[in-house]
Amino acid sequence: MSKYLDKVLFQLFPIISFYIYALPELINSSLVQALGFILAIPYLFRYISHNKINYWLLLLLLSLTFGSLINLLNTRNGIGGTLVVITTLSLSLFCLDNLRQMRFHIFMVLLYTLIFLATNIFIFKTDPNEIYLLQGYSRNHGGFLLILWVSFYGFVQYIMKSRVVLFWPLLAFFLSFFLVGRSSMGILLILCVLLLLKKSGKYAILSLTVILVLIFYFKNFFIDAYELTSFHRKSMDTQRYDIWYQYLHSIDGISFFLGADTMSIPLIASFDGNTHNSFLKLHSRTGIFGFIVVIYLLVVSSCKFIKNKKYIPLLFLLAVCSRIFFDNPCFVGPHDFVLYTMMLYPSYKTPN
Repeated sequence: MSKYLDKVLFQLFPIISFYIYALPELINSSLVQALGFILAIPYLFRYISHNKINYWLLLLLLSLTFGSLINLLNTRNGIGGTLVVITTLSLSLFCLDNLRQMRFHIFMVLLYTLIFLATNIFIFKTDPNEIYLLQGYSRNHGGFLLILWVSFYGFVQYIMKSRVVLFWPLLAFFLSFFLVGRSSMGILLILCVLLLLKKSGKYAILSLTVILVLIFYFKNFFIDAYELTSFHRKSMDTQRYDIWYQYLHSIDGISFFLGADTMSIPLIASFDGNTHNSFLKLHSRTGIFGFIVVIYLLVVSSCKFIKNKKYIPLLFLLAVCSRIFFDNPCFVGPHDFVLYTMMLYPSYKTPN
C-alpha cells in the first residue's frame, strides 16, 4: 500500500501537474492551475524532508516566493502568482530528478504542439492571429511554443544521449514562416544553423558553404517566404521599445524593490499589462529580489555550461531566453519550469 501511495503521490501526481502546466492552452483556468499546484506540492515537500536541498533551488524558492508576496503590496496582482512560482519550481525539481522518464512526456508535448499548429495552418487554414485567440494568447504564442518545446526536448535529449537531432528544429523553423512572427523565425533560423554547424564537426566550413549556396539557389523561394512574414511589412518597427522605456521610466524607490504595477502605466495597460519582455515581467511580479536571483543564476549556469564545454544545452537555453526577451510568456507563468530546469541543471545533483 505504501509503495502504491508513493507512486501515486510522487510519480503520477507530478506528471499530471506537468501536463496541466505544459499545456495551459487546452484549459486556461486558474482552477485547473490550482489543481496542478495541489498535485505537484507533495513532491517538493518530500524532497525537502528527505534531501539536503540544493542551494540554488532554495534561493529561487525563497526569493521568488517572497518577492511575489510583497509584490501584492504595490500592484493589482493576485496570490495566484505565488502558487504558480511554487508549482513550477516543484515541477522543475521533478524533471531534474527524472530526466530520462520526462524525456518521453516532453516529446509528447512537442509532438502535440507541432501537430496542432500544422493542422491549424494547413488543414483548417486558421489565421495565425486566431490560433490561440480563444485561449487569450496572441499570434506570437505559437512561435514561442515552438522554440520552448524544441529547445527543452533538444536539451534533455542531448543531456541523455549526447546527440543533436536537427529534424525538430528544422520543422519548427518551417512552421514559423506561416505564423508570420519575427523573433521566433529569426531565433529558429540561428538555432538551426548553429546546430547544423555543430553537428558537422570538422566539416562545418563545408556545411556553411552548402547552406550559402542553397540560399542563393533558392533565393526566389526565400524572397517569397520573406514577404509573407511581418519582417517584410514592419521590419523592426515595433512598440516594444516604447513599452520597455515606459516601464523603466515608471520605476521609483518603492516599485524598484516591490515591482511596478503595469496596469498603472498607460501604454502598457493598453496592451493588458503586457511588457513584451519576460525579464521586465519578472521584475514587475517579484520585484528586485526575484529578478536579481534569476538573472544571476542564468549567468552562473551559462558559465558552468561553457566551463564544462556543454555548448549545445547552453544554445537551447539561450534560444528560449532570446525568445522570451521579446514577449512575456514567462516569469511568472506556467511554462517557467522549463527555464528553471535548464538553468538549475548545471548546479543540481540528482539524489541517489
